[in-house]
Amino acid sequence: MAEGLLFYWIAWMLWIIATFFMDKTRKRTFLAAWLLLTIIYSNKYVTFLTIEVSVSFIIILIGMMLLHARLPRLSYHLITSFTISIGYIAILLWEQQTPVWLFLPRAVLIPVICACLSILLTNDFQTRMVIGLVGITFGEAIYSFILAGYQLPETIGEMAFLDSVMMVIVIIFCIEVILQMKQRFTILLNNVMRWQND
Repeated sequence: MAEGLLFYWIAWMLWIIATFFMDKTRKRTFLAAWLLLTIIYSNKYVTFLTIEVSVSFIIILIGMMLLHARLPRLSYHLITSFTISIGYIAILLWEQQTPVWLFLPRAVLIPVICACLSILLTNDFQTRMVIGLVGITFGEAIYSFILAGYQLPETIGEMAFLDSVMMVIVIIFCIEVILQMKQRFTILLNNVMRWQND
């Protein structure tokens, strides 16, 4: 599958949901503008020193840092983001050294592991999204700086990275829907059991 296809498909779906189906709040406006800017600038790059950086990467990083700063327990969430970053870097370095050992495609393995770490380390939907995305954006930057130290320059925020970002969002969203359904089913089952006992 061509890199970037998942990104465009999921990003446009999220933008449509945010623009047309969410309540008109500042959060909706921020989310819709952030998604649209990310889509628009996905093929634009700027160069810092010798490293090429995607403008979409910068937009994702700024947006997530603004949301990250508003989270409670900032030190815990910084450590959690750092943990996800280390996991992301480790997978990319493992892929670089021994690509045969990856048992799933990169577009699946990296988002699943990062989303699972985010879900295990936090307990709120918005916090999971922010922590997961901050973790992989910093992981992408650190990974590129590590490679640049060995004279192997790699663009920060390529389309494969944007695919991973959107897949993390989708996985966390799907897990949240499953958890909400489980909670409602448990409440319904408890009500039925209480009704039968009466």
